[in-house]
Amino acid sequence: MAPSAVIRLAVVAALAFATAAAGRAAWTTISAHSPYSGCAAAGLDGLFADAEVEPSLAADPRNPRRLVASYQQDRFTNGGARGLVAATSGDGRTWVRSALPFGACAGGRTASWRRASDPWVSIGADGRAYVIAVGNGIAVSTSTDGRRWSAPVALAANGGGFLTDKPTLTADPARRGVAYAVWQRFLVPRQGPPVESDTMLSVTTDGGRRWSAARVIAAHAAGSGDVASAILVDTARRRLYHLAYRQSGGVPGPGNPSLLLAQRSGDGGRTWTSQRSIAAMRWLGGGSRDPASGDVIRPGVPSFAIDSATGALYAAWQDSRFSGGRVDQIAIARSGDGGRTWTQPRRVDAGSAIGIVPAIDADHGSVAVSYYTVGGAGSRLTLAVSTDAGRHFRRQAVGPSFALADAPLLAGDPEILVPPGLFLGDYSGLVLRGGVASAAFATANADPANRTDIRFAAVRVR
Repeated sequence: MAPSAVIRLAVVAALAFATAAAGRAAWTTISAHSPYSGCAAAGLDGLFADAEVEPSLAADPRNPRRLVASYQQDRFTNGGARGLVAATSGDGRTWVRSALPFGACAGGRTASWRRASDPWVSIGADGRAYVIAVGNGIAVSTSTDGRRWSAPVALAANGGGFLTDKPTLTADPARRGVAYAVWQRFLVPRQGPPVESDTMLSVTTDGGRRWSAARVIAAHAAGSGDVASAILVDTARRRLYHLAYRQSGGVPGPGNPSLLLAQRSGDGGRTWTSQRSIAAMRWLGGGSRDPASGDVIRPGVPSFAIDSATGALYAAWQDSRFSGGRVDQIAIARSGDGGRTWTQPRRVDAGSAIGIVPAIDADHGSVAVSYYTVGGAGSRLTLAVSTDAGRHFRRQAVGPSFALADAPLLAGDPEILVPPGLFLGDYSGLVLRGGVASAAFATANADPANRTDIRFAAVRVR
């Protein structure tokens, strides 16, 4: 039975926009009991009921206090979730949750999707919210209030020798009704897992009712292709940027290099430059282990951002170069010349703890980076903020401390190179606007019936 369209949640705890100097930030819980608990259409084997992971977060360009988050609801150990949920708030205190119209448990146009995954939210110049997701293809739903969502519009379908994955969507913050969707289209070989992928782009100019035919903007090479990417909009200079993580040879390692690449378009995405190197990723990928349990940690994908005031571009990712190859930590690089050249990787976190799943955003010369700090005594979300374009950071823990070993342990799928490990999400949500960094993130619980929740915290940067 399909869940109700809107489920209301009043968060009792008041949220204060704490300053970094205060040493702590108030936090609250966005998620609650699953709206899909009565649905078995996706199966029940390997289900982590009431486990919410992988939040995305967006702010309204007209009113940064209006926020919309999306996340996976009821994760499975072998991939995907029973459904997806959105939550909207105007103050960070009270959230209204909606069951998103993706997957068999939601019914409707994507009822053929047994499971849904990778929800990504963005808000455009007119306040319209967009959510893109993947299942048996790629689809987008929109909302004018973050509560009621349109029937999904399909952008791509699996089949014909292709699999789709890792969609992201960027609504233009200055042009009403314009949004850019990208995803990876993997070529399925006759033998072995898919390792070659093309990055596809589709554009809407009417608020998501119609989308352009998908086309390749970054083609695969022999044994390699983009794994995750995003479009960034430079409104002042009327440019688009496409920043991507490209993998060669499947699983990351010394013989299978990982690269960060950038390209740009000056004509709204019709033509693109060739991809230029940002940095080599020297990360352990799935080689990191939780110090407390010894379980493998599922790595996060890189994160990308643009400072719309200055035009500076940023990339953040996991990297082991600062630890001599022992553990992954958090690195960033910056470009001030439209992606032509980049700074050398700079470490964001401090100490010897593991750093995973970075998210980055930038605004008017300030930069915020969130990531999970994993240690033997417990794990926390850490927020690092800089007011000098990423040269120096101050750091503080936000949200509750938790044991990463309590998170869903994914089995992975070697046939399509889905990595195993303890999982909070391939990404988390972060928005930096008006001197306030707002984060949506997952934390684990010591409750097998409720392994994870989605939290929210906000920290004043300046």
